[in-house]
Amino acid sequence: MTNFFNFIYAPLRLRAFRWWILACGGGHLRYRLLLHIVLAVASPASPSPASPINDAIPFWFVFDVLLASLYLIVGGFQWLIIRKYFARPYGWLSVIALQCGVDWFIRSSFISYYPTARIFVLGLGLGLAGWLFFRDRTQHATYWIIAAVMTQLALNQVDAALVDPFFAVLSAPQNIQISILLLLFQEILRFVAQGCFTGWVLAHFITTNKQAELQYL
Repeated sequence: MTNFFNFIYAPLRLRAFRWWILACGGGHLRYRLLLHIVLAVASPASPSPASPINDAIPFWFVFDVLLASLYLIVGGFQWLIIRKYFARPYGWLSVIALQCGVDWFIRSSFISYYPTARIFVLGLGLGLAGWLFFRDRTQHATYWIIAAVMTQLALNQVDAALVDPFFAVLSAPQNIQISILLLLFQEILRFVAQGCFTGWVLAHFITTNKQAELQYL
């Protein structure tokens, strides 16, 4: 029982685990805020002549740019952590590009019409991209694939449990206090879910490999 407790708890003590959550959650939070702004500006219910989203700039082009910027921001912060513990860290930059390509392909293909399948395929694709990096650097690299799938499942559950409070604010301004609280609660859950599973696996890799002096509390 003690060994199992240490197996679960030891990675949580690493400073890398907490920084990984900040890197993943913070990057996705910025992305969601930008996406909400674009959706609000481009909404046909509230057209604006000064809107930057018009016929000259297709909405999906802006969305793809935001998607690429998401992986660039999050991946850059992830690389700052990866380089401290793993050899040949520049390989993570290839992982970032591959993950961005996988995400774009899935969102643009017929798979996007099947939400359940999209979650598993997206998690599997993102996990395989990370697995290609870790397979030569650590044991049990397949844990990364499992963690990526669990991350997508957790995010889907958060979104399914709570209606997007951002649009609740727009549709019911009289309930703005409740909507803001829901928004904060939802974003906290998403913030943690974005990096907790992959963060634990990353910390487990570090504690197993002992490639650098471990940084605990």
